Amino acid sequence: MKNGIFWLGMFVLFMGSLGFAQNAKHPRVVELEKTLSREALEVLKGRFPDKPFLVNVRIDPMMRDRKSSSGVGGERLPYYEISEEEVVDEWDDPNVPVLALINRVRKIQVNMSVPAQLSDEEISELKSSVIYNLGLVEARDSVEVNKRNWNAFNLPKDNSFDWSILGYGMGAWILIMAGLLFITWLGTNRLAQSIQDSAISQKGNGNGGGGIVNATINATGGSGGDSGKAANFGSADLKLQDPIKNREIIASGLKILDSHQNFPNLEDMLILQKAAEERPNDLGALLSEFPFELRQRLFSYSFGEKWMEVMIDPSDVTSFSLEILNRCLKIQRNETDRDWLNLLIYVWRLNSHKKEFFNGIPQADAFSILFFLPKSFAIEAARESFPGAWGQLLDPTFTVKKLGKEKTKEYTEKAIRIAPLRDLAVLENYKNERELLGFLKVSDPVAEKEIYLASGDSSILWSIRPPFFKVFELNGDEYDKLVGRFKIEEWAMAMFNVGRVERREIEKRMSDKQKFRYFEMLKSYDMKNPAKSRVGEIRESVGKIIAEIQAESAGESALETKSAA
Repeated sequence: MKNGIFWLGMFVLFMGSLGFAQNAKHPRVVELEKTLSREALEVLKGRFPDKPFLVNVRIDPMMRDRKSSSGVGGERLPYYEISEEEVVDEWDDPNVPVLALINRVRKIQVNMSVPAQLSDEEISELKSSVIYNLGLVEARDSVEVNKRNWNAFNLPKDNSFDWSILGYGMGAWILIMAGLLFITWLGTNRLAQSIQDSAISQKGNGNGGGGIVNATINATGGSGGDSGKAANFGSADLKLQDPIKNREIIASGLKILDSHQNFPNLEDMLILQKAAEERPNDLGALLSEFPFELRQRLFSYSFGEKWMEVMIDPSDVTSFSLEILNRCLKIQRNETDRDWLNLLIYVWRLNSHKKEFFNGIPQADAFSILFFLPKSFAIEAARESFPGAWGQLLDPTFTVKKLGKEKTKEYTEKAIRIAPLRDLAVLENYKNERELLGFLKVSDPVAEKEIYLASGDSSILWSIRPPFFKVFELNGDEYDKLVGRFKIEEWAMAMFNVGRVERREIEKRMSDKQKFRYFEMLKSYDMKNPAKSRVGEIRESVGKIIAEIQAESAGESALETKSAA
């Protein structure tokens, strides 16, 4: 009888221990429950830091069937099984992050005990926050909230005072006050300096307006009205990144510009042209906020390929866009004759065709125009068209009178004939042929010529990217003008993989020393090919110079024909 009772007791203990082993949680499940409990408590404490909370998380994990790794019916096969060495379940893989195991659960149950003083709206808010921050699925998981009547504990009073706490507090207070004094002193100095710079800028600009709010952009470049100096669009000390605020500032600036009849003048176009060359996307973002008619007029005054990028690929409005607008707002606007302002813009945009324009114009009329143009443009044009008299432009006492309306109209028509104003329709052609431009930069001269001839003379390719293959079709005088415009290293790269017969006219115009360097570089390129993009850039530069030389030759020929007639 005693033996029977003993063995019955042992059987009960065995079955109990077996059931406990089967119900024991996986360590990773426990770890995930603790992690979610901590995150839930952080959410509750973040909302009510002075309230007590209790959180309990239970997870029903979704385990894989380990028996599937054995043979049929769990039979152990005699051969070696790789699956026995692999991790069968994600819960057993130590490389899987704990939070990633949320996807391997059947259900997550969160029980929260909160103070009874909380309202139903606050409890609903906490419940939603816990579901969102823990990444729970409402259709699968559950969150239960229980109200508890908790009383605050009355802590025993300690009559002793820790003087070290007072010392630490005084030290921290002294450090904080010293930091505040330093920040106040630094801010005051910067504010005083900004006010001083603003006063100097407004004093120098006369009635040109003070630009947008000086606190918006603290540009270090000074006045934007200096036509002889390039604007440095990268000097803004303060970068605003709020697009809504930026657009509000631009809208207020546009109202000011729209009130001026003389916008845009030549100084405006110089600023915009500089921005187009350095930051076309930022300029495009600014122009996209302009009215369509004004945007179309500004594009008609432009020249160069960069303006295509300005109009097609604008970025979001940035602080650099505001700086461009700010420089335009600071320009003096004393001249109100719109025809005269247009003439200055039309002559300036001639760029490489300026010699063609000034040939045949009386010197007095030409200097009346050049006097109001940027010095770099005026001196170069005067040296080409009036070699013995261009020094007058450097004389500080030299003055001229503005042309009359009849001559202004005559020269305006001549400038437009040489370089017609742009139309927005050219942008559509540019969009269609932009991908082709990228291919031309890395193509060989034979393929390049075939593409240009197939596109036709009316294609925009000829104006945006003058062809390089023309270098093999020049006359003697044009070769003489061209060869000296580039370094020997650049000619060696431009003539890479070009036949000897085609290179002959270029090589004839090199000295023996230049030829030696030229052929040595060609040999080095044969052993290690240069980058196609770099070769394409140099060939593109050669094509542009060729176009300028041929335009000058055409202008001289037309002038000779006119003189002979």
